[in-house]
Amino acid sequence: SLSFDTAELHVLIPATHRFDDSLMDTVLQANVNPIEKLERSSVIIASIIHNTQASALLHESQRERVVKYWSPALLRGENGHL
Repeated sequence: SLSFDTAELHVLIPATHRFDDSLMDTVLQANVNPIEKLERSSVIIASIIHNTQASALLHESQRERVVKYWSPALLRGENGHL
């Protein structure tokens, strides 16, 4: 057997996103920013992994932008406030 003095474990969690239309149709015809959808999904996954509120993962300067484009309920803290 091999002995290790130190070791690290890295876990990757792949995620995919599917849009009903092509990327160009999503952006141009539906006027939807796909980056915002990817960003929202990433924060949801990170909040589950880190067992914390999504609002705690966001920099204060980004919260207003996030509330505008995402579901405000996603950013509510434990006390129910943004």
